[in-house]
Amino acid sequence: YASRSFKWNNDQGIWTESHLDMFSDDEQDLVKFFLKEFQSRKNEIDKLPKSIIHNDLNEFNLLFQSENYQPKVILAIDYGDACLTSRVNNLAIAISYMLQRETDYIKVIDLMVSEYNNIIPLSISECKALYILIGIRLVISVTQSRIAQKENPDNQYLSIHYRSSMGTLLKLRELGESLVTSVTINAAKLEAEEFNKWSEWAQKTPCDLSSLFPESPKSSCTEINLGLESEHTPHEDHPYYEDEFATAVSRFQNRYQYNFIIGGYGEVRNLYGTKAFAQTSFGTERHRTKHMGVDIWEPAGTKISSPLDGEIALIHKTDAHKDYGTVIIVEYTYPQGSFYLLFGHLSSESFTKHQVGDKIKKGATIGWLGSYNENGHWAPHLHLQVILDLLGKGVNFDGVTRPDQWHFMSRICPDPAELFPQLRSQSAELEKQEVLEKRKKHLGYGLSLSFNDPLWIKRGKDCYLVDNQGQTYLDTVNNVA
Repeated sequence: YASRSFKWNNDQGIWTESHLDMFSDDEQDLVKFFLKEFQSRKNEIDKLPKSIIHNDLNEFNLLFQSENYQPKVILAIDYGDACLTSRVNNLAIAISYMLQRETDYIKVIDLMVSEYNNIIPLSISECKALYILIGIRLVISVTQSRIAQKENPDNQYLSIHYRSSMGTLLKLRELGESLVTSVTINAAKLEAEEFNKWSEWAQKTPCDLSSLFPESPKSSCTEINLGLESEHTPHEDHPYYEDEFATAVSRFQNRYQYNFIIGGYGEVRNLYGTKAFAQTSFGTERHRTKHMGVDIWEPAGTKISSPLDGEIALIHKTDAHKDYGTVIIVEYTYPQGSFYLLFGHLSSESFTKHQVGDKIKKGATIGWLGSYNENGHWAPHLHLQVILDLLGKGVNFDGVTRPDQWHFMSRICPDPAELFPQLRSQSAELEKQEVLEKRKKHLGYGLSLSFNDPLWIKRGKDCYLVDNQGQTYLDTVNNVA
């Protein structure tokens, strides 16, 4: 029975191809995309570990017991769809349901893969197949809905379910396989192969900052702290915030005028506490506050050169406030593959110097640093970011990420100091656990902490408290009546 021919078996999902005529042209393109990927990977999927699985895990097929407001699953019910299929399909199907209920797809996949992997360790082949198996489940779902709608045209519920599944399928395609697979591999605690290969090569083939700034006599670096407790960053609601910030950076540059002023990789900044950097995750506003590149503060007009032989991959120019201005992404090759360097906050003139596909030799000019009016409204500096996979984002690749995504994004965008050792940070911040140990040692029980994972409050902002990840919390004790 478990080995029967069954339309809800992901591994048998190719049957949906014969029903493509039930979809509109745009819907067909979407369904065809996942069917094509499924067909091209069928041999790999056939080799995945097999098992008899529930095949329909969702919250309506689970019984919960509530203990101290923490529901615990005690039983799964309705085994009518159970079948013999790839073991990882249980996870793919559960994720496909959750994606229809929560807008933060990455968080859903990250959490669910991590919890599943704690019980049933995933293989690298299962991780690489997960994206397409989530997609094929949604393809089966929309196809079954279309068939049911044709048979029961007056059933409104079928239309609602169809729209939900099709919308999820569309967003899944936009998200892209590269990102989902990177998140999956990281959540499964498996090695990021590309990261390891690049890091090993970069450390054996270091570049000097003089290769980026050939006209500068500088060789040493001084870090500027732009973190949450920085004296250089005024409150973002300050009426002259941008002028104050530019003045603070200029003052620091003058103090260390013979050094490159650098900083920023992995730094959590209050510069990004605005709505432009906000996202909704599980009903809560979260900010992209963690910097994925290194900033090198030099005057507008400073020439930027290519540190290696490469090819212009992408060029873009935008006037959007707090964006990149002109950004150029160059692809470089190394024996085990290729990687990209993103050069952000360049001048308008830089935008017209190259075309996509141009070969660029080591030492050739990439562009020039832009002024405030052309670089996205920042004090002049270069945003330098290593990218191992563009994830289909192109020039829209973010320069900052959410702290809760850092564990996998730092594998996609490693520290530029791996390639440019002069950029390596010399500062060492206290770790959260160190602070907790010091509290335990020096403070009495009257100042004990209530949470299993306490918030580390760094600063205040109006009626909010800001933690060490730059996330805000309403202060209901001190500042709200």
